[in-house]
Amino acid sequence: MNYVPIRLKRFAESNPKLAGAGGLVLCFLVLVAVYTRLSLTGSKNSDDAALVLEARDILHGNILLHGWTLPLDTFYTTDIPLYVVGALFATDHARPMYVIPAAEYALIVVLCIATVWKRVPAVSKAISVLFIISIIAFPALTFGPPTEGGGDHVIVLIFLLAAFWLLSSDRFVAAAIVLALADIGDPLAVWIGNLAIGAVGLRMLTIERRRAIRMVTVAGAAAIIWKLADLLIRHFGGFQISAGLAKDEFVPLSKLSANLYQFVASVLVIFDANFFGRQVESFATMLVLVHFALLLFMVWAVVRLIRRSLAGEWEIMTELLWMTMAADAAAFILSAHPGDLASARYLVPLLIYGTLLVALAWSALGIERKYFQYLLPVILLSYAVGFTIRTMAPIAANPTDAVEYIESKGLKEGYGSYWSAGILTVMSNGDLHVRQVTPGPGGVLVPYRWLSAAQWYDAPDARFAVFDSREFIPDISRAVMMWGQPQEIKTIDGYHIAIWGEPIHVPQQ
Repeated sequence: MNYVPIRLKRFAESNPKLAGAGGLVLCFLVLVAVYTRLSLTGSKNSDDAALVLEARDILHGNILLHGWTLPLDTFYTTDIPLYVVGALFATDHARPMYVIPAAEYALIVVLCIATVWKRVPAVSKAISVLFIISIIAFPALTFGPPTEGGGDHVIVLIFLLAAFWLLSSDRFVAAAIVLALADIGDPLAVWIGNLAIGAVGLRMLTIERRRAIRMVTVAGAAAIIWKLADLLIRHFGGFQISAGLAKDEFVPLSKLSANLYQFVASVLVIFDANFFGRQVESFATMLVLVHFALLLFMVWAVVRLIRRSLAGEWEIMTELLWMTMAADAAAFILSAHPGDLASARYLVPLLIYGTLLVALAWSALGIERKYFQYLLPVILLSYAVGFTIRTMAPIAANPTDAVEYIESKGLKEGYGSYWSAGILTVMSNGDLHVRQVTPGPGGVLVPYRWLSAAQWYDAPDARFAVFDSREFIPDISRAVMMWGQPQEIKTIDGYHIAIWGEPIHVPQQ
């Protein structure tokens, strides 16, 4: 009965690197399966669908996404390539919306495990890995990773961690390429990655001048490549950036205190440590209090690590991690973007890199092994309970009835609000082409140029409009005012569907 375990043990002892790689691959596959199941419990929307539509357009030959208008965080070199691969192998258009975010988050978990396994002394490996699994592998967020594509910015952390590995191995050219790809896909990488690498390089000038200059050069070269790529994409007719979001802004001084409050509240959210307003005598509150105690410990540990670093005791990976965390916190507080707790997803680097930092350095801080042995099971259980409950929740319903109803009428082209258009197009496997519109001057419905392509609106046979009943603008009344009384109006799956006998059109922009 013990034959197989003995053979596996002997194989691992004789081929440690191969066994380790196999273990990481197995861990990745298991996590992808678990996170995909979690992803199925949440409803997908047109933000998720846009990534699929972009990927499928690339597969049809529109490599530079000609005619598309995208936000600043285009994900063109980060998430989109994965969605292209997913679209190649998916049996339906919707599947990548569930699998790709799961795979991205599984990959960052595995990379963190690999990092501590390579860098932590043998006697501390098991505890460090369990610490990673307890906090990162069982995320507490009810939105964002590992269920949301692109918008959670997790893949940026994968690129940055890969760049940090390369920098710590003095592979500067490769690091610059990886960092440039992250910059092109998501400018968040510039603010939390390039700045951190440049800052670490400047700190090293008095210690290792040659290496320091190379690190600063990597940060600068990646930023230059980002800008050059942006210019080349525009020059060759590629996608455009939405004019409304072409520039970042600092927070006005009058709103700085609000951002500080939002920062604290968001940190509590990502660690599931916000016990304020909860019932005292509650099992759920007890778990949250465990998370709050863990958060306090991690703050203490990170502060101690930073103080040791500033005193001259430092290692390059540790430096890069805490510098990135500091840059992320500063960008959040000083940016004009944070608005509500959904903005907490921009602080996921604090959760992931903070946990990795403590896992790497807890023994160097003089923390005794026995404390982790006693407390890790409690931490693991506290996060695993909520994660398991969410993962085993019922699978969310999709708007299949609405799609089937429109298709039963023999319709192919139509218009809709943003939150209706993309998701219905993807859920129909591309059989429907629903193009997003928004009120323009005088209330006239016009193309909504956000995660959309100009060529979409050449729709000669558009004869229906669909609007999510949970949206206020635009609504079905604007469509009636513009195109007249429809032949039929029906509400299915929360969508108001109007059908006309003749083609309807929107003004081209």
